[in-house]
Amino acid sequence: MNDKEDTGGMLWIIGYGNVQRRDDGAGPYVAHWLRRKLADRAGILIQTPHQLDPVLVDDGVPPRAILFIDATPDRLEQGWRFRELMPDASPWPFALHHLPPGMFLELLGRYHRYHPFAWLVTIQGDDFGFGGGLTAATEERADRAAAAIADFGLRKIIDSTGNING
Repeated sequence: MNDKEDTGGMLWIIGYGNVQRRDDGAGPYVAHWLRRKLADRAGILIQTPHQLDPVLVDDGVPPRAILFIDATPDRLEQGWRFRELMPDASPWPFALHHLPPGMFLELLGRYHRYHPFAWLVTIQGDDFGFGGGLTAATEERADRAAAAIADFGLRKIIDSTGNING
């Protein structure tokens, strides 16, 4: 799958969302939580953009794996979900200024000539109106998701030697 040899163990964690739209900030909230937890780990780049902007594709060393974290208004059985993500080569809409994660992954693959392993964590939000801070229910779901990522998810992605698993 990957024909690049220079990616080493690089993992990108991208928690995206608009922190000025209440629960839409769940992705950056979890990314900041993970940044505190993983401060001593080399080979992990944590970003908190407002949206998945195509310019992020050329953001330094390409990753071997990406963990996207985002909020959704959809009701989720556990309040959040973790799933593998595949590139999406669907036709792009006119005047695109931000990308869904599958399209971002496809663009990254085209640019670097390989597709990194990718996962998407989606957190259920309740209030996407203007304002700062997460609602109490979304914050609790985001904390559970962050703890699960740090505990199970990163063990699945990073093995005991620090290598990225596929």
